[in-house]
Amino acid sequence: MKMKASINSGGARAIFMGTALALALTAFPVSKAFAINETEISPEDTVEDTFVSEELPEDEAAVQADSSTVDESQWECAFTPKRNSTLIDIANASFGDLYNKGVADEVKITGSFYYKGQLTRETSQSFLLSDYNGSAFVFDAQNYGKVSVAVEYSLHGTPVKSYDAVDVAVTADTYNISPVSATLPVTFFSLNLWGENCIRSTGPVIAMLERANSYDWNNLPQPAGDLYGVYGLPYLTQDEISYQPGDFDKASDLFRKHADIVADYVHDLMELDPSSHINLYCVDYYTGLIQRVIYANKIPDSQYKIVLMSDGSYSYNEFTSSYNSKDNSAKNSQLISAWNTAKADAYKNGTADSDFLNWDYANDFLWALVDTEPNAQWWVARKDLIQSQGDDNSFGKQVQSNDKVVQVNISNLLKTNIQPSEQNTAEFKALYNFNDGYFKAAEENGKDVMMFLGTRVTSEQSFSEYARFAQLYYGDSYEYYYKGHPGTPSSLYPNKVKQLEDLGITDVDSSVAAELILFFNPDIYLSGYQSSTYASVPSGMAKGMFEMTKAQGLAQPQYSDMDYWSSRITDATDATIKALSVSGHSNFLVEFSDDVSSAKGYDIAIWDATDSIAKFYKKEGASYRLVDQSKSDYQKPAVEAGEYIIKSVLSQRSVLDVAGGSQSDCANIQLYSYNGTAAQKWSVTFDDDGYATIKNVGSGKVLDVQYGNSSSGTNVWQYAGSDANKAQKWRIAANDDGTVSIVSALSSTSAIDISNGSSANGSNVQLWNSNGSRAQKFTFVATSPKVSADGQADIADGYYTFTTATDLKHKLDVQGWSKSNGAPLQLWDSTDGENQTFRIQKQDSGFYSITSAWSGKSLDVDSGCVMPGSKIQQWAFSEDNGNQKWAIYANEGGSYTLRNVASGLYLTLDGNRAENGNAVVGSLANGLENQRWLIAQTKEPYKSMDDWARDNAAVLEDGVYVIQSGLRDELVLDVAGGSKNNSANVQLYDVNLSNAQKWQVSHDENGYVNFTNVGSGKVLDVSGGTSAAGANVQQYESNGSKAQKWIVVEGEDGRKAIVSALSASLGLDIAGANSNRGANVQLYTRNVTNAQSFSFYKLV
Repeated sequence: MKMKASINSGGARAIFMGTALALALTAFPVSKAFAINETEISPEDTVEDTFVSEELPEDEAAVQADSSTVDESQWECAFTPKRNSTLIDIANASFGDLYNKGVADEVKITGSFYYKGQLTRETSQSFLLSDYNGSAFVFDAQNYGKVSVAVEYSLHGTPVKSYDAVDVAVTADTYNISPVSATLPVTFFSLNLWGENCIRSTGPVIAMLERANSYDWNNLPQPAGDLYGVYGLPYLTQDEISYQPGDFDKASDLFRKHADIVADYVHDLMELDPSSHINLYCVDYYTGLIQRVIYANKIPDSQYKIVLMSDGSYSYNEFTSSYNSKDNSAKNSQLISAWNTAKADAYKNGTADSDFLNWDYANDFLWALVDTEPNAQWWVARKDLIQSQGDDNSFGKQVQSNDKVVQVNISNLLKTNIQPSEQNTAEFKALYNFNDGYFKAAEENGKDVMMFLGTRVTSEQSFSEYARFAQLYYGDSYEYYYKGHPGTPSSLYPNKVKQLEDLGITDVDSSVAAELILFFNPDIYLSGYQSSTYASVPSGMAKGMFEMTKAQGLAQPQYSDMDYWSSRITDATDATIKALSVSGHSNFLVEFSDDVSSAKGYDIAIWDATDSIAKFYKKEGASYRLVDQSKSDYQKPAVEAGEYIIKSVLSQRSVLDVAGGSQSDCANIQLYSYNGTAAQKWSVTFDDDGYATIKNVGSGKVLDVQYGNSSSGTNVWQYAGSDANKAQKWRIAANDDGTVSIVSALSSTSAIDISNGSSANGSNVQLWNSNGSRAQKFTFVATSPKVSADGQADIADGYYTFTTATDLKHKLDVQGWSKSNGAPLQLWDSTDGENQTFRIQKQDSGFYSITSAWSGKSLDVDSGCVMPGSKIQQWAFSEDNGNQKWAIYANEGGSYTLRNVASGLYLTLDGNRAENGNAVVGSLANGLENQRWLIAQTKEPYKSMDDWARDNAAVLEDGVYVIQSGLRDELVLDVAGGSKNNSANVQLYDVNLSNAQKWQVSHDENGYVNFTNVGSGKVLDVSGGTSAAGANVQQYESNGSKAQKWIVVEGEDGRKAIVSALSASLGLDIAGANSNRGANVQLYTRNVTNAQSFSFYKLV
């Protein structure tokens, strides 16, 4: 027989039949050519036609007739990228001919970026062939690099011809590659995207930021005039590049992983065009990036430029640490030598020296690389802070005067690059999602603005105490605001949000650099923790420093011009100062500037944050004289009045409990596992002084210190309540970690404590000297939580996936593809299956329901249990069931948190472990990544299936086929016994080419395949329409249901897979991979085994 490869999707591959099937086919002559996968058998080898095709409708027959007049070459397109742009010309001189012959009326072009085989970016454009005027269609790939471009023709919306993707090189003369971390460098870089000498004038900008939340990634500057556009690194998905972890260290780790991807991207760019130039912009303490991105990719010296950007004080301190000897020039020579050796090795081997993969090690080489590289610059905010030690700053001064050190001032950049142009200002603010109304309330109330500069939420010390002193000291003449560290956005930390609300402080977007806020709002006063921002503040606008002594502040120019410096009083504090404070209280030393001391007549204050009293003292010799005092009326308790379960932090399920559920006076209080009884529920009320009474719901007795003795070790029991009894009064104090301590009114230094720190059932509850240990930390869990429908994200009714922020490759998943009530939710690798697809709908209550697309059941907290660790499951939907109502809140950085209405618990990845099968549970707010989810819209499974069917309609032509199993060449799909009955089983059987083994393939209007058995006239059908693994496959009379529709997709080694229209996750499968005659055919979860692999041999 003659064999020739036919063109299919841009490529050809000959697939040969098994011997038995080949012999069988030659025994049954047919007159027309038939295709064996991609191989065509010549009609001269056949004798006669033994099959009669069904008549096609007249219009389809006409199309088919016209199609036969189209040469294969007429479908082919040429792709010509336009250099220095993302545009590609799509040319085909036959576009008009294809339209005029009625074989196609539209062509869809899809451009895709892949990284290590994974799709990261995709964009599609469709062009009407009726618009063809002889010129090429212009497709925008929307990024630079190797783009896989696919072509699909359609007629009246149905695909008729497609080609496999062709790789197209979208290139530029110069790329500005910008893996930039930290707020200040991101700001430096961003302000240079506009202006006379802006970065965008030299080439496209490819950005990847550690401070991903700084940018609105949907508002990147576009090409305009002579300026190129800004693009996200295409080897990351849009979700990946815009995601901002709330944890500072995790953000750093993620950035370092992404930096390796940047190196791979540059490698691929240079492979596409070795003549391109690379301008690399990065932070100065990531010098190892130069070894990876430039040297290991063997980019010639004449084809790169390096700009290192300072991160303020950290950078200056690193410089001083590196150059701290008497002969710093000699030290620099040594560093240059080591750097150049590593550079030569990287060029030779194509990999960076392992030492330079250690970020901390590479930091030492900052100035050495700038000094030795002819194409390098170092951008700094203040040259004068570049200082060396051990040589009277001799070497530091040399560096300061070097032309490679460029002083960059944010205010000047704003004045020169942004402010003069309304368009630049608008684009800059859009990029930063800048809010012009941050301080509207202060303006409306006629008050000045005091902005507290926070640090990382996870390491902020005593913010509430510091802020309360500032509020007491400066009073109502200010409106108070807070701006957190961009690396830990405060909105991601529920405890921080509540703290600010309790203090009456308004949160300002942490992602925007404070310098930008100050520029557009110059009349702002600042107080707070250490920050490079103070270097940009005009004299008189900086007020108070937190966590810093006066001596420390005066030693650093940016912190020297303050009203006061405040610090915690500890055991190491001077004894004279300690004597002024109350033992056991939270005490702070406030040291005032000389100007304030002269004007006010006091030098220090002791701020007792426990009792909210500030006492002001004048230093007289070796002692201090009290000259004034002031008391704050702040009495906001850490919890509100209500009914609670009091949970110890020692164990997730351990709570305060009345022993034996007793209702008697003197019954002991113990720790015990949660059981939901009234003995573990406590009603909390407050008196006018802010002290709490804690009453057991089961007994009506109150929490009481035995005999009113405040000594450590005194037992805590229950007793009949008395309003005047201090042994029954408690101050519930907030801790920095979101927990609370329960302090006795008998002594502000005595707190409720679990004996020996044991979480065992029956552990005694006692009073003990306050020590901040876990034995004294508790969480009050509301028995009837208040969840508001206000402030939620606006999510359209539709289908979505939920990806954990802990690991972007894992999704929320219904365990085991279950459709049963009570089936748990878990985490699993992303599969795009229906058990990872959920419908979100807003209910009349204002809350959302979340329903599995697979089971039709809703996300539910088991029994609405309020205790942390409660099971998240699926359950039949009930509109009035609060267990199934969810409040969904949008977080800064692109993630969401979900809170259950009945329990008040948050959807949480248990233990923050991104492992297959790890449970998803309900937990209290913790501000961690395991409570943040990326919600991405996807198509309704059936609509998605419809699209998939249309996209794959051209994989298999209409006709009569024998369908061979991938398990053994001799086995084909067969109707058992050649039956013509409904429900007759479909099996594998030795090929004999009887009509029971011949299947008529046809496509419906959506592109789905129907398999009609030639012998019976019945169609391939899933028994009972069951969309579950193991469902039997049979033949049945045609009824148009999804159970009888299939999608044929390309598989491994030229074979094909047959997917059920019931579910994208279910495919035609040989049960147990049985390769014997009579093996049963079923549906099963899709895999890439031979049990789901088939070859199609066309007879007609």
